[in-house]
Amino acid sequence: MATAAPENKNREFLSVLAVWLILAVALLFLALPNTTAPGLYYDEALFAGLAKDFLTGHAHPHLLGNKVMNLFGHPFPTFVQSYCGAVKSWLLMPVFAVFGASQPVLRFASLGWGLLALLLFMLWTWRWLGRKTAMLAGVLLASDPTFFFINVLDWGLVVPSFLCRFACFYCALRWWQLRHDPKTTEQKVSNRRTVGFAFLAGFFAGLGFFNKIDFAIILGGVLFALLCCNARKLWEQRYPDLAPSLAFIVTGFLLTGGLMLTHIPGILNALPTAGQSQGMTDEMTEKFNAAMAMYDGSYFYRLMDAGGIFNKMYQTRAPVFALAGIALVVAAAFLFFRSAKRTILRIPSGDPAAFILLATLFITIGIFLLPKAARIHHMVLVYPFPQL
Repeated sequence: MATAAPENKNREFLSVLAVWLILAVALLFLALPNTTAPGLYYDEALFAGLAKDFLTGHAHPHLLGNKVMNLFGHPFPTFVQSYCGAVKSWLLMPVFAVFGASQPVLRFASLGWGLLALLLFMLWTWRWLGRKTAMLAGVLLASDPTFFFINVLDWGLVVPSFLCRFACFYCALRWWQLRHDPKTTEQKVSNRRTVGFAFLAGFFAGLGFFNKIDFAIILGGVLFALLCCNARKLWEQRYPDLAPSLAFIVTGFLLTGGLMLTHIPGILNALPTAGQSQGMTDEMTEKFNAAMAMYDGSYFYRLMDAGGIFNKMYQTRAPVFALAGIALVVAAAFLFFRSAKRTILRIPSGDPAAFILLATLFITIGIFLLPKAARIHHMVLVYPFPQL
């Protein structure tokens, strides 16, 4: 009996890994025609150009707001723009160094990092909700047209965002589980692992924030949902022993995200001023249309069919349609009434369904409140909670 649990865990891990491998091979095969067409676009050229500049040692002019530092005589990129760090360029550097800088290599590299993010998502879900949920959720996320195309093309620095958010979620869950493991309080090694995962959770949260400042919407929505679901438990127990772990979380966050914090005043000054009612109405309409196109899977078809002209994307009905949006509404309604049935006007403490619903709601509200966040790379900030 002592070895039964670890053996079961190993079998579950291997089954989750096997499903991920099947999904990875399928997506790589589907990506083959998309490595050369459509052609290179500005985001790809910028990220890849900064990475190539560092490898060759020759700097070229890029967008205003980008910053580089001299590292061993090479221009090492730090910021792409004031609100975007150069994390994507860092991810491309080792791949370009081995395989050369070309468009197919760029897109396979983007998809490769996206597939690693998918694995972290499945491992996080397995540790949290079980093997079957992890495998099903992995299939749902991988088969989403938005997830596929945005990982191949990496529009709006989404690939590093996926990688950081899933790594953060996984490390935060492992920290919480180890902290509640009875063996943790008796073993110094387990204690070191606990604070180690706490540090890594903060590290990846900060790295995602440094990658692009809108990562704050994910962090805020998730933390607010956790607070709503566990406020009573936290208030009753107070958890005075959380201080060391929280210190490691904050340290990890500041280590990677601290530099972006210094840019916030300038970014806030650059936000559009209030009072442009017609512009706000048009933006909200575009946000609603983008969200609907994300859930029905038609966004990238619409974009390419309209030749990249955003104001023409929604003028006609797309001939493709996915049931993800309808499934989301049905599932959300079911989970809401199930939670409401258990308790009236009180969210069950630690209920995963309540957390998923609230995280989806809060992140979506944050997207709609964020000025100029009207494109698909903003809408997917809510992923993977709709799939869960």
